[in-house]
Order: sequence, then structure tokens, then C-alpha cells
Amino acid sequence: MAANIGGTSCDYVRGDVTPLRERVETWVVPGLDSVGAMLLGQNEGQAAVVATKLNTVGACNTWIETLEAMIGTVVTIENDLGENNAACLITGLGVPEKTAAYQPGTSKTLKVEMEVRFVILA
Repeated sequence: MAANIGGTSCDYVRGDVTPLRERVETWVVPGLDSVGAMLLGQNEGQAAVVATKLNTVGACNTWIETLEAMIGTVVTIENDLGENNAACLITGLGVPEKTAAYQPGTSKTLKVEMEVRFVILA
């Protein structure tokens, strides 16, 4: 299992990428003694995952730019558990959180975590 977003390798991708779920909308009408409800079908598609990359500063900056270039495109997202969805429209990214992450014996000196927001289309 290789966590990735649109084919871009990630060390970790935490979050749910399962298909659409049915959504129920409820409302209250002032003056009436009841609650209304309506089943709206499978359109609860907004989701987010947290992607993590451990590498050199330059490689992490390139990784951020690659993810930024995916905004507005439909990609496959695969999380740490091997769950994937091939119909994810990337709608935005969170602010990259950079932390020093020295690992003896490797060139990995930076850890970047970033939220990836998307809409599941199917």
C-alpha cells in the first residue's frame, strides 16, 4: 500500500476516502410542532484528508507545489489503509505545517503536513 494523492507519493494520508453517502436534511418551521426531513441522495461528497511528507526541504517544497497544481483536477486518493477513490475533485489545501524532522542515517530533514480538501464525485 502506497499512500498517494493523484500519483504523488505521500508518507501518510490520514482520512476517509470512501464513496458517497446519502444525506438527510432536516428543518423546523416556526409555529409548527414537528420537524421536516428530506432524503437528498448521495451528495454528501465533501471530505478532507491530511497528507504528510518526510524529506529534504527542497523535496518537500516541490511536493507542496505539486499538490497545489492539482487544485481543480479529478484525481485518485489512496490513504494509509489502502482505501482509494478515483473520483476526487481537489477543491483546496490547508496551510502547510512544516516541522524539523531529523532522521539519523537519512537525508530527511523536514516533515510537512497539509490538509487536502476534495469533493467525491462518484
